[in-house]
Formats: sequence, C-alpha cells, structure tokens
Amino acid sequence: MANHTAKDMTVIKDTDLNTLLEERVFTAVECGPIVPPASGTFEPARCTQVNSNVFRDKCHLKCHEGYAISDVSQGTLTCGSRGRWEGTVGTCQPVSCPKLPAFSNGGLLPSSCTSSGGKYPNKCSYYCSSGYSLQGGQFRQCQADGTWDGTAPTCTKILAKPWIRCPDHIILDLLPGKSSADVSSVWKEPTSNVEPAQITISPPEISSSYQFPPGTTKVTWTASNVEGSQRCSSYVIIYDKEAPTVANCPQEILEISSGPKAVTWVEPTFRDNVKVTKIDTSHTSGSIFEMGSTYVSYTAEDAARNTAFCKFKVQLKRLECYEPNGPDGGTKQCNEFGGSKFCTVTCNSGSQLYREAASYWQCKKGVWTPNDVIPDCVEASLKDPNTSCQENQFVMNITNVFGTNLYCAKCPTGAYKSSITDCNPCPAGSYNDQQGQLQCTLCPTGTSSLPGAKSALDCKAPCTAGQFSKTGLGPNCQYCPRDSYQDKVQQKSCTPCPNDTHTLSLGAKSLAECGARPKVNRMVPVVANIKEGESVSVVCYASGTPTPSYFWKFLKNIPGNFLGSMSQTSIKDGIGVVIGSKLTITGATYENSGLYECRVSNTHGEHTALAQVNVAKVIDIGSGLDEPL
Repeated sequence: MANHTAKDMTVIKDTDLNTLLEERVFTAVECGPIVPPASGTFEPARCTQVNSNVFRDKCHLKCHEGYAISDVSQGTLTCGSRGRWEGTVGTCQPVSCPKLPAFSNGGLLPSSCTSSGGKYPNKCSYYCSSGYSLQGGQFRQCQADGTWDGTAPTCTKILAKPWIRCPDHIILDLLPGKSSADVSSVWKEPTSNVEPAQITISPPEISSSYQFPPGTTKVTWTASNVEGSQRCSSYVIIYDKEAPTVANCPQEILEISSGPKAVTWVEPTFRDNVKVTKIDTSHTSGSIFEMGSTYVSYTAEDAARNTAFCKFKVQLKRLECYEPNGPDGGTKQCNEFGGSKFCTVTCNSGSQLYREAASYWQCKKGVWTPNDVIPDCVEASLKDPNTSCQENQFVMNITNVFGTNLYCAKCPTGAYKSSITDCNPCPAGSYNDQQGQLQCTLCPTGTSSLPGAKSALDCKAPCTAGQFSKTGLGPNCQYCPRDSYQDKVQQKSCTPCPNDTHTLSLGAKSLAECGARPKVNRMVPVVANIKEGESVSVVCYASGTPTPSYFWKFLKNIPGNFLGSMSQTSIKDGIGVVIGSKLTITGATYENSGLYECRVSNTHGEHTALAQVNVAKVIDIGSGLDEPL
C-alpha cells in the first residue's frame, strides 16, 4: 500500500471506497516552525511557518546584511524522524571593521576605534586638539562589507596673530671671584601662542646657560607666524660689587741722599674678578723725591667703580755716619766732632789689617775713608827676604807713605789661600771660620751660603723655586708675587710674566704658570640657515695662554640617530698653532636646529659662546622640487 503525505491527499472516488477502506492510512512526521536568531532568518520561508516542515526537510540560516554567522559549521537544521530539528541554530554577529590609524593633532572616540576597530553599524567620531580645527567629515561608519565609509579628516592649525609675554627682569650679584653670572636657576622662557620653534632670541647666542657679563643685557624674543610677528624684551642686570685686589704694595721706602733723588720700586699689581679699567697714581717709579717724607698712592678702579688702594711712604734722609763693623782680631775706638766721625783701629799683637795700611778711619757726609769696611786683622810677620812663607801663609804687600813692606800672613776667615800672593773669598755654599786655610768647608747638605761666609751659621737653607730673598737664602724667603715666577733656587728676585700674562697665585715656579684666561673672539657664522640634508660648518676662534682646548656641545637632549653627522677639526695658523675649531654637520636633519656651544678651556679658566643653526624641513611636491615648510 502506498504512503501519502497530508499535502498529497486527493479526493477518492466512490468506486474506490471499498478498496480504500481496506487499506491503512499513514501520516508524515512534522517539525514545528524555527525561531531565527537576532539579525538573521531561515530559508526557505516554510522554515518559520506552522505545519510546513516534515521529516527530512532542511532549513539554512541566513544573516541580515552587515552580519555573519559566528561559526560556518552551524546554521543548517534537518527535520528529524521524531519531529525535532537536528543541528545547531547558530548566531549572527556584526561584521568587524579594522582599527583606524592614529589621528595627528587630534583623536577618535571611542578609544577602541584606534585600539581594536569597530563593528557594523557603529560610528567613530573625530576630534581635534586645542588650537586646531577639523577639516572633513566628523564621523565614519563601519559598513556591512567590513570597510569604513568616507575618508579621514585632517586637523588644521588655527593661526591667530602671534602674541608673546616676556618673563620678569633678572637682577643678580656676581659671585666672589666670578667674572660672569650663571642665571640658569632663575631663567624663564616667554609665553606665547606660537610654537617654541617659531620664537627667536636676540642676541642669538643667549640661552639659559649663557654666562652674563656684569652690567645690563637686553634680551629680546620675537614670535612669528604667517599672520605676523610680535616682540618683547627683558633685562638681565648683573651687579659687580667685588673690589679689585692689590699685590706687591711696597712697604715704606727709605733712601739715604744728600738732596732730591729719583726713587724706584716694583709697581703694585692690581687684579679684579672682571677687569681693572683705570689706575691712578700720585707718583710713578723713578719720580724725583724731595728730602723728607712723601706719601705715594695708587687707586685702581673697575667698570663698576669698585676701588682698591695702595699707599706707602718714601723717605729721603741725609747720609749719616754709621759706625763700621769690624775688625775681627782687633779693636776700634770711634769719636765724633763737627758732624764727622773718627775711628782708630788697632790689631792684636802679631796681626796686621788684611791688605790695608791705614789705621785711621774718617766719615764725612756719610762716606767713610779709606773705605766703608774695616778689614779683619790677620796673623802676619815681616817676611825674611831669604825665606819663603809657610804653606798656610801668603805674601801680603802693605804700602804706606814710608814705603812697601812684605808680610807672611794668613788668609782671613771667610777666605782661602789661592796663590802665593793672594786669597780668595770662599765660594757660595762653603765657609771658613779659621784663618790660614787652604780650602773652604762645604755647608751642610740642604744649605748654602753667600761668598765669603765666615761661619757655619752663615749656611742657610736656600730659597726654593717660586721664592726669593735679599740674599737668596732663608730664613726670610718670600713667595714670588702674582704675575711673576722663579724657576731657579737661591734667587734674589722673580721674573715678570711676559706679554700681559698672569699667574693664578703667589709662588709660581715656572714660565708655564704665566697664562691668560681663554676667550672666544669670534663665531662664524653666529646664525646659520640651511635645509634638511644640507651641510653646514661653524668656526669658533679663541685666544688664551696656554693654547685653550675646544669643546662643542649641542644644547638639546636628542638621540644621535635623529641627527646629522657631526665632526670637529682644529684650525691652525701658519706656524701650526691652534687658533680655532670647526664644527661640521653633514646631512642635517630638522632635529639639528638649535644652539651649539663652543667652550674653550685652559689652566686659567674657560669661556663659552653660542651659534644658532636653523634647519628648515623640506617636502616633495611631486615636481622634483623641494620646498621648505
């Protein structure tokens, strides 16, 4: 008997009724309507209708536009033999659009637009940072095909007429010993509505690290854009309150003279933390002075009118007859009469004055005759014409008004027998404390003496390098004054530093300690303007003794891989002396824009100067030409 479904049933004819009654009737198994998931439906249409699906019928999930089935293995259902749908319904998920790129000078909302993208039919909203305006559509929507509609807008800088406001004036005192002031701790930049790169400063070498000289420096900032420019100024006022110092101010000068006389002295030395600008003096070394006391004054002044003084007295006295020393081995008796002094000299028995026939000394107007020194009395006896003098004696010739006598005599203390008829003074570094010696005794190690020393007490430690005294020996050695040096021991004076050079302290021991503080004399150019990719050189010229060393520094903290190649070479004169340094930037980048510091340094100090390099950006406009932004 054939099977019939309910939809295939037709009207049975009366003639077949009996036959039909003899047959059994079978009905097909049905499945109920399917409820589709959100954003989808099932096909064919019967799948969602009542009494329309029977055993083995199939239904397929179709997602609405902009949605896709979450799992391709799902979404197909088959009506089973028990009237239940077999398979997984599945879900329809919105189509995803890729994340949008970051937006210059602005951003997108929500933030997921740039971190993960969006889903159909959501929108992303563009916005600009303060000072910029949006050019183009504000919204972009995720489309059904997984792409964003429209194009990204841009943010254009809102340009207003520039304004600038300068910081307050800076007023500082120079620190002790300093010739310039570091104002970095109080330095402030101006405020403006333009970018820092659009603000220039004049003078161009000035920055927060610039060393300001004493006085008033006007600093001008200029802000510029396509709408125009505006400028303002501040003043940096540095007060120098430190007075100059004086070295080698002479003590009282006493000169003996019978009338007016030219008096000389070592001129005092004045130094200042900045510069001595003027020295006034009442007298100069070599001036003629009258008898009596005269005060000499020096006044040194710096640019800030701080002053230092040196004052001393020059005294001229008439010659006086001071009683002469000596003699050793004898006595003298002196008297005065009528403004003159008389001395009668007597040697001990068996002695004669060394090489001197006189026994009477007279002083008039401060001058002794026969001379101003009374020689020692030496052991002596008349020489027998037929007999030679003893080994430790020499033949001494004494001539007076009565004739010439020869004596066998011993050399005095402080001397030694140098020949049959002569004695020589003991050389420096030795002495003789006995008469009649054939040689002199050396001074103890580490000491020395003047020629003719008569005692071991005359052996003294010599003045070392960097020192001097009246004799070159201690104990009253003094350090060489500033701006002089002494590179030898046992000296009576110091050598002035040449060519207006100076020492840093007292007691300089060599010419190498004479020097001059370095100074940058020129920067060429002070401002350089180039384009990206070009090269530029800046030369720093300086002077100083000894020859200063040069150091270049870019005053921005930018990694080297963002900058062009920088190199430094020395500039020399015709005889090979370094007179400058050249900084070369090859293949400059926009990041190379800024201030470059040239610092010169030697043993006497350092000095800095700045140069500005401006590097303009270039763009390719499609015609093979570069234009600066």
